[in-house]
Amino acid sequence: MGVFSNLGPKQKIFLVLISLIVVLFLLENLLPFQIISPLQKILLPVQASIYKTRKDVGGLFQTVFEVGSLRSKNQNLEQEVAFLQSENARLEKLEGENKILKDQLGVKSPKNKSILASVVGEDPIFSSSRLLLDKGSRDGVTNSSIVFVKDILIGQIFSVGSHSSTVRLLSDPETKIPVVTKSGVQGLAQGEFGNQLVLTKVAQNKKITEGEFIFTSGESGLPRGMVVGRLGKVDYDPAQLFQKGQITLLLEPSLLEIMFISVEDR
Repeated sequence: MGVFSNLGPKQKIFLVLISLIVVLFLLENLLPFQIISPLQKILLPVQASIYKTRKDVGGLFQTVFEVGSLRSKNQNLEQEVAFLQSENARLEKLEGENKILKDQLGVKSPKNKSILASVVGEDPIFSSSRLLLDKGSRDGVTNSSIVFVKDILIGQIFSVGSHSSTVRLLSDPETKIPVVTKSGVQGLAQGEFGNQLVLTKVAQNKKITEGEFIFTSGESGLPRGMVVGRLGKVDYDPAQLFQKGQITLLLEPSLLEIMFISVEDR
């Protein structure tokens, strides 16, 4: 009794409930049905309440786990869709190239070596448009290195340390990339504050269509044909010198944990 008196109210209630369940179990297995039936009527609601509580708690943890699992699966599916869209867009663009280029598709041209890098942090000032990667100059990374996932351009390295580097994402205000639409219209992909990427410098007499893919044009040291994104809403104002449109990224960089960096062969 001394030990029981030292317990708190909740502990006492829990101990009593456990004791009742044990008693019910013993009575059910040791006494005839005629005797235990009245006891069951008294104790069964208590036992049912405890069981329901245990099930509810277990269900809560199961639900939390399933929600987390669904989110992870959804993110993986979104990435797979982005990869398929970029690959399809790239192949469609290649079909529109001239015969000489098509003849060269079967010939492997030398490409820069690439290494796998993990995202380890964000820039403390430009946290949403610059990411810190765990590869640096000792791994062959330079200020001109391209960061990508498959055929999708993620950004470009602009600061390199011996063991790490920082990638400037496409949505960074300092990003300016010469691009070309699937239909062949040239323009400039430019980052804006608020994590926006827009297509600018498109002449008014050129037709650009919402939904078409946008690729790097091969200028400014970037490889030709990398997928930048898809054209969103187009702002057509005859009073302006150029057309302007929103660019939707195929992959959200903040959700990526690994990327590839182009490096120079040593």
